[in-house]
Order: sequence, then C-alpha cells, then structure tokens
Amino acid sequence: MNSYLETGVFSVMGVLLILVVFIIIERTVAFGLLRKKLNTFRKREELTIELNSKLTTLFTIATSVVYLGLLGTVVGVILALGDIETSSKTEMMNGLSYALIATAASLLVAIPATVSYNYLAAMADKIVVEWDLKNDAQN
Repeated sequence: MNSYLETGVFSVMGVLLILVVFIIIERTVAFGLLRKKLNTFRKREELTIELNSKLTTLFTIATSVVYLGLLGTVVGVILALGDIETSSKTEMMNGLSYALIATAASLLVAIPATVSYNYLAAMADKIVVEWDLKNDAQN
C-alpha cells in the first residue's frame, strides 16, 4: 500500500509542479507582451483581468498543495502504524519515510509556487502602475 501512496503522491505533485512551471513561463511571456501593447487597453480593469489571468490558479496550487502533502503524511503514518504488532522496525521506518516524502514533495511544489505567485502579482501591479502613468501623461 505504501508504494501506491508514494506513487500517487509523486504523480499528483509532479503534475502540479509541471502546471506551476507552465504558468510561470506563460505569465512571464504574457507580461512582456502586455507591456509592449499597454496602449491597446482602454480600461484599467481590462488590463487587470488580463494580468491576473492564471494567477488565481497559481495561488490555489501554492496554498492547497501543502494540505495534499499533509494528507499524504497522515495516511502514510496511519498505514505505517496500522500493523504495529506485526510489522518490523524496518517496515515501520519505511512507512514513516514514505509519509515524510509526501511532506517534502508538497513543499517542493508549494515553495516555488508561492514565491512565483508573489513575484508575478508584484509584476502585475507594476504594469498597472505603468499603464496609469501612461494614461495620466496622455490626458
């Protein structure tokens, strides 16, 4: 059962990490392109919607993945301690190590996702300020 848990945890975390990397790359490229065509936006809200696209997904992953790791940890500990009378110390330690791997895997996704979200949100705010300054100068 522990091998299924480990495979499941790493599969989910791997997919989420790939999604995080994709969003980071896509938003970075999109921000560069949006900077070049700031004058095409008539309303501040249009620009803000475009800039914040996918940032909510990144934020949700960053905050939720820790709970998925915690769930994997709890399930791993339950499985490791479930057969405490019949398990050897080695089997129990292996089960506990799987539980800790779930925590580590979730942190490997959560930390870059959180840092990236904060960076991209700050970049979005900066681009909106640039748009405001351009519009104030034109008026």
